[in-house]
Parts: sequence; C-alpha cells; structure tokens
Amino acid sequence: MKPNEVPEIISAMNNQTDFRVAHEVNQLSISTLTPLEIDFFFAFVSDIRKDDDNIKRYVISKEVMETKLKRRIDKQRVEALLKRMLGKQIWINNDDEIKGYNIFATLGYNKRDEEYNVLFNPDLKPFLLKLDTFILGNTKYLFALESKYQKQMYLLMSQWKKRGKYTTKVDALMESFKVPESMKAWGEFKRKVLDKSAKVFFEKSDVIFEWKVTKKKGKKIDEITFYIQDNPHFNKSEDTGLFDADEMQTGYEQYYGKKIKTKQGVFSIVRISNLGGQIQIYFYEDSDEYAVLPNIEALEKAIKATENKKGDHETNS
Repeated sequence: MKPNEVPEIISAMNNQTDFRVAHEVNQLSISTLTPLEIDFFFAFVSDIRKDDDNIKRYVISKEVMETKLKRRIDKQRVEALLKRMLGKQIWINNDDEIKGYNIFATLGYNKRDEEYNVLFNPDLKPFLLKLDTFILGNTKYLFALESKYQKQMYLLMSQWKKRGKYTTKVDALMESFKVPESMKAWGEFKRKVLDKSAKVFFEKSDVIFEWKVTKKKGKKIDEITFYIQDNPHFNKSEDTGLFDADEMQTGYEQYYGKKIKTKQGVFSIVRISNLGGQIQIYFYEDSDEYAVLPNIEALEKAIKATENKKGDHETNS
C-alpha cells in the first residue's frame, strides 16, 4: 500500500451495530437531515472499529445497506441522496472558535455493481477515531426510531446516560433540534418531541428517560431536566455491554395471550409495558392504543374475572 493510499474496507455491515462518536457530533444539526440521511450516516459510522488508526474507505453493497437500514432506497433517489449528503457539515462552536467540517471527502455509487463507496473527511479523525469520551449507541435502536427528533433525542440521551441526568434550557434544546416555529409553543414541543419520544423509547430503545420542569420564568418554562437510564426491559450482552436482544423482555410475558373483558369485547393481550408505575396493555401489535390498569394486582384480577366468565364473544385471538 502506498504511503498516502486510503485502505479500502469491503463491509458486510452485519456484525457491527454499536457506534462511537465524539460528543461534538451532536452539533451536527441532525434535524436538518431527513430520517434516511441520519440512518445513512450512522450506518457507515458503525463500521468504524475502536482500534482503527486512520479513516478508511468503505465499499458497501446496496443490498447490504438496505438490509441494515430495513428500508429500500429507490435507484432514482440514490444520486440525489449522495449529493445532499456530500454537502452536510459538522460545526463546532465553543468558547475558543467556530469551525465547520464537511462530513464526507467523497461519496460514490457504482451503478453496475450496485455498491456505495464512502470516505469520511480525514479531518474528522478526532470525532470518529480513538475516542476518550464518546457517545455510545446502537444502530439497531437508532434506525428503529422514525422521526428525526426522536433520532436526535436518542443521541442526546446516549451522550448523557452515564451521568444519569441532563439539564438544559428549553430554548437551547429547541434551537439544537431546529424545530419549526409551529413547534416552538411549549405545548406542541412537549407533545410532539418530549412526550412522544419518551413513549417510543420505552418500546424501541435501549435507553429511556423521564423529564420534569426545573425552572420557570414567570409562566414560561425555562429549564427542564432529563433523568436517563438503560431500558430495564432489554437484555444486555455480556460481550459488548450493549443491549442487543432482538425482542424486549418486559417481565410480563406470562400474561401474553391471556384474555381480558373490556367494554368493547374480550381481547387477547399481545404486549404489556410499565412506565412510571402505569400498566399499559396492548391488544394489537401494530397499534399505539392501549388499556390502562393501575397495578399488577388489577391486571391479574381482570384476567381471572374473564377466565371465570363463560360464553363471552372474543374479539381477537
């Protein structure tokens, strides 16, 4: 290999799902990217190994990329995607300086072989390689989140998970998320970003959080604090220390398939979650709607009452 030649990695993208990036990468305005662009970026980041000394070029087949992302990228959209990504930047703004970096040095797609080839900007070495402090996340959970705000929240919560809490000014958080004017009203931001993310994270993420208002200025919400922890319903890998179970273990599996009588009929339980002491019972896998019971005793009582009542019409099985 020539002294200045960039090593080429033919990637299977199958085994490596965890990623490590410097905290400054959160200053990449994720909310200026589409969900697909965010996933595209971190698909390559996750192929960087902890012991890599230099930036490498990655060659990845379209089939492998789509398998990892669990989505199809239409051939007609590939060129537009690459052009958008080549213009993306990271800006570092601290007490000493403001400095911008292009994320990629080159991006390409071989139409005949249907392969992507990617080279990160070598100037990003301090943010992607040999990291002392970093955000540790997992693409399996990042990719499962649908909105760009949820994906940015995942990076933020992963950054502060070790400390267990994070306090921020609401205005600063809205600015970093680049929310539109229509979402800068507290009620809208609370509903669409904070509350929605907290709910979705419990179901789909290895990290969960709760939040509360910690400071007001008059009637205005000025400051909030996040309380962050590992999702206790996922199993942790002994090898990597990451949450890599394919399915969430809720601790309520013994009740799955049991029937409960409601005003609408008799339903079979397909899933149960518990956040903040509230038992949430789901009857359809593809629905966000759920029934609520105050505790496990009430759940068992409802199941027993249904089992003792014969001849009711069952709505689903």
